[in-house]
Amino acid sequence: MSGSTRPLLESASVRLPGALWPLALFLGTLAVALGPAGRATAARGEARNPGQALVGVVCGAAGAVLALLLAFIA
Repeated sequence: MSGSTRPLLESASVRLPGALWPLALFLGTLAVALGPAGRATAARGEARNPGQALVGVVCGAAGAVLALLLAFIA
């Protein structure tokens, strides 16, 4: 890699995650909101994936928390 492109790539690798935290926060919140609806659908017998809905809630919550931490750091 040439010396002139290295600072550009290093700058993008630092700024890009800092710019994506609002998207991560939105999608994490959406997953936490829709997960219980998915579990309720499975409880009624209309779906067969209550575990997948639970994993969506857990991953969404983790993503939202990490997005908030990144927002305060960036």
